[in-house]
Amino acid sequence: THELASRVAFRLGWLARSGLADDIVRSVRAHYSQPNLYVQISEDLLKAGIEEEVNETSSIRDTILGTSIRGKARTTGKITATLVPNQNQAQMRIRFHGNAHSRTRGYNGPVTIISSGVTQISAAKHVYFDEQGMRGAPAAASCSTRSTIQAILGRSFAVSRAWRQARQSKPQAEAISARRAERRASRSLDRQVAEVISRTNNQYENQYRAPFARRDQPVGLLSFQTTAQHVFAQTSQMNDFQLGAQTPPPVVDAGIDLAARLHESYVNNYVESLLGGRKITDREAAEFVKEFTGETPEVLALGEEDVPWSITFERIRPVTIVFEDQSYSVTIRGKRFASGDRRLGAMHITAKYQIELTDGGARQIRKGEIEIEPADFSRRKRKTLSTAETAEKAVLQKRLQRLFPESIGPTGLELPGRWKRAGELVLQQVTIDRGWLLLGWQQPEPI
Repeated sequence: THELASRVAFRLGWLARSGLADDIVRSVRAHYSQPNLYVQISEDLLKAGIEEEVNETSSIRDTILGTSIRGKARTTGKITATLVPNQNQAQMRIRFHGNAHSRTRGYNGPVTIISSGVTQISAAKHVYFDEQGMRGAPAAASCSTRSTIQAILGRSFAVSRAWRQARQSKPQAEAISARRAERRASRSLDRQVAEVISRTNNQYENQYRAPFARRDQPVGLLSFQTTAQHVFAQTSQMNDFQLGAQTPPPVVDAGIDLAARLHESYVNNYVESLLGGRKITDREAAEFVKEFTGETPEVLALGEEDVPWSITFERIRPVTIVFEDQSYSVTIRGKRFASGDRRLGAMHITAKYQIELTDGGARQIRKGEIEIEPADFSRRKRKTLSTAETAEKAVLQKRLQRLFPESIGPTGLELPGRWKRAGELVLQQVTIDRGWLLLGWQQPEPI
């Protein structure tokens, strides 16, 4: 149980801090502190945010073998992405394959050389992701250029000489043009991937690492690895006085593009580290959720007529969630509540939901009424509420109907940024059992 796990973890923490019973501490943690969050992403889903067709027109201004060249080039091709198997970090190879078709005029003394050319471009860049974030190795490119002289304009004696010199220097000019195209292609791929790296690192830092750092709490470091089909990430979120998962996670179905396997200990440890013993106002709660998700949920959005409220959480197990038998329950343990000018005593609040998988996703149905009891209710011999407690319960009941509605309709999942291209992901797998929640999404079928 959560209560027993908390008591065990508390004792282990003090033993570890005191340097006592190292064998016992290691043995218990080896069994009861396994990773409690697993995420996997398919190569197909990653491609949706990276791969794209390229069709660009650019100006040419160059000087090759003394000839000043001006013109236009049209580059067409495709940026593709493939995963590279790596057991120590996530690794991806991003490639560009395409052609640049050019039409130019070259000016050399008294003649003008009209040419066309085709440059075959192949560029590649490796991108890595580990617990520190995303980084990229410099791109490398390989190009070959073939040009055709369409005409040489000028006085006849100069034109004849220019044709002879152009034919002799053509292989050297093509080689120089290809090398310069390689540098341009490498810089272009580096710039394009740098945007993705910067955006990803900002989200990783601001939404995952920074909230813990601001509250001086340990961050569960993510470990990554890749196969030819998936990126896998896992972490253990716990401090010295907490335990992790005790059982292995459920199995993800074949064909799932995005899967998250979350053990209840991840949520409970996470929330205890950030909220234990703290007072949170309505506005702080909205900002707290927005900090991690990027948006404020409707249930926490504040209207002008809403009565302000606050809750002071208990230090230990302030909020706990239990995943079991295709359902879950959430318990909030507050030492004090406030609604407007009214002050309420310590209460424990529990809401239970059953999960139903529909064609549109997972529907959450509340099981029974929201349970609201004084914090010491389980220890009382007489299971009755005083008049004041009954009134306080009614105040909380009204407030909590919005936070814990009778049903929560199925919604799709839209990923941020470039990954919006994947469309609204469809929830295809929901498993809740033995402390684990597994959610698995697939990309929508192409129309």
